[in-house]
Amino acid sequence: MDLYQKKLKAYLKKAEDFKKSDLASYVSHRRVILDLLEKYIGQMDNGKYVHEELIHQLIMPMRKTSEEVSTDASTSGLLIKD
Repeated sequence: MDLYQKKLKAYLKKAEDFKKSDLASYVSHRRVILDLLEKYIGQMDNGKYVHEELIHQLIMPMRKTSEEVSTDASTSGLLIKD
């Protein structure tokens, strides 16, 4: 039983490390999306605004349906609220 507990603890530790890694990846992904969105929403140095398509690329590509876009491409981690 001691060997069982030892192995179980080792596997659970690995699973915990994977969960932390997944969370860190998700949070980093969201941070990059939010940073880019903040940059794109404001005026550029020349006084103009970025094309709407750039903002859409961060959230959901224009003129595409959810069937045409991979899950990763449409999963910015942001909720769109009208």
